[in-house]
Amino acid sequence: MLRGVGGSGIGRLEHDWVANVHKSPYEASTFLQTRVGEMALNNLSGCRAILGHTRAATIGNIALEHSHPFRYIKEDADGNVIKDLTLIHNGTISNYNNLTPIGFTHSVDSAHIAYAFTEGNPLDILPKLEGNYVLIWVDAIAKTLNLAKDDGRTLYMAYVGDKKDKL
Repeated sequence: MLRGVGGSGIGRLEHDWVANVHKSPYEASTFLQTRVGEMALNNLSGCRAILGHTRAATIGNIALEHSHPFRYIKEDADGNVIKDLTLIHNGTISNYNNLTPIGFTHSVDSAHIAYAFTEGNPLDILPKLEGNYVLIWVDAIAKTLNLAKDDGRTLYMAYVGDKKDKL
């Protein structure tokens, strides 16, 4: 299978830690030439980080709603945002339906992981994952960029500039 033909997306992590998500059901080369792709790449120096993802549609079909990143926001009873989480995932999780409450329906495992992280503590959910994964997620409320991987996956990071410790 050719990697990345199942969708592409970028989450621009802005200075306020909110991730602006731009995605499409196209492979990366086509996505980056679209208006949405051009908007995502506009003024990259004005953001903290970029989460980029190209998807191989192993679970779920090729569609905009299946492309990464996945962003979920949770509000309290007064409408205050208490969780704002954006996630990208490489791998396949077999028990994804068990991670989310009844009523949450999505055909992509990564969406279930992102939603579960929004509903609970990611550190409690990670040990429950059955399968392979590299996960990168931003918690806009806690102002953190988080990385997790199993033993079977590789994770590469690149830094630009001299402030690696200060996203």
